[in-house]
Amino acid sequence: MQRAIERVDRCSRFKDPKTKRSRRTISLPRFVRDRLRRRYVERGAWLLEKGFGRPTPGTPVFDRASESWVPNTFNTAFSRMLRDAGVPPMRLHDLRHTFASMALDAGVDLKTVSSALGHSTISTTADIYVHVTDSLMRDAADRIDGAITTATRNAAANS
Repeated sequence: MQRAIERVDRCSRFKDPKTKRSRRTISLPRFVRDRLRRRYVERGAWLLEKGFGRPTPGTPVFDRASESWVPNTFNTAFSRMLRDAGVPPMRLHDLRHTFASMALDAGVDLKTVSSALGHSTISTTADIYVHVTDSLMRDAADRIDGAITTATRNAAANS
């Protein structure tokens, strides 16, 4: 779904995303898709059990008693999960930084990461969200070593 949720006068409501660029489809890893499907089935069973009826295709996966969550509820739930897992506190938004760094570390190109984050230019992604990791630095050194080794062998073979 390409909607945003906001809180106005103590009521949650859906709205269009802030920018045209915010309307995008992203691919999710299989484990996330599987978990969201499981959550949707669980929510449907819970709604039926509580007498709210069968969920429609537009019913949010994360809601309470067929009412959308207050946006800050996600932050509270996220903070509680981190605390319970013994993980140092962080903002939910910090997961964008983690995503960008992990994606690059896994070999995803900067343009794809930038597009997934909804940035209009890759420089925004590179300047704000991307943190160079040790493994990226090692990979760069290994690639340079490989290129020089290949060039040296080719030069020796052609002489």
